[in-house]
Amino acid sequence: MLYETQRRGRTKVGSLKGWRLSLTLPYIRKILHQLKLAEDSNPTHFLPEEEGVRLALTFLGIRNLRKLEKAENLCRQIHSMSQEETYYWYAKALARRPQTSGIRALRILYGN
Repeated sequence: MLYETQRRGRTKVGSLKGWRLSLTLPYIRKILHQLKLAEDSNPTHFLPEEEGVRLALTFLGIRNLRKLEKAENLCRQIHSMSQEETYYWYAKALARRPQTSGIRALRILYGN
């Protein structure tokens, strides 16, 4: 599960299971390996903000996708985005407007 830390506790961003989790594991391991946290037995890790935003976009982006190819492409595109682009899409995805509009736009742009 991925949580976002806020002033008063934390908020769940998303969770994955099945083939979606299998698809994101290489990206999660890559981030943990870069931070050298993979060997630590503590299940709670604090990620740098940029990496957390990338993972949140990944979790939200592939949450309800049905086609593996689209999910793979979306993951690849999210993890190759620049920092500014990542924050832009994160803000669009978590805006207070209809929750799916930002994610839908991201999927349309990068999912094909």
